[in-house]
Amino acid sequence: MLAGCAHAPAAGVAFGLLGDTPYNAREVQRLDLLIDDMNREERLDFVVHVGDIGAGRTGCTDAWLESRKQQFARLKWKAVVIPGDN
Repeated sequence: MLAGCAHAPAAGVAFGLLGDTPYNAREVQRLDLLIDDMNREERLDFVVHVGDIGAGRTGCTDAWLESRKQQFARLKWKAVVIPGDN
């Protein structure tokens, strides 16, 4: 799992970056914690998930995608989710 959360600089752009997650139920919980961390940041101009929101062997069901949509909707910052593999 790749994840990052930058503290906002005095000037410039501050953003969060993550990807290759979640692949399983445990990672779903870890992603919730990461989203909580990002939401506590003073400022993020945006967040990017660079792709790969599930394990290929488990398939890509509508239920899984809807759950990820709801999960990413918890971000208080503008977000870009790149579907598919990075």
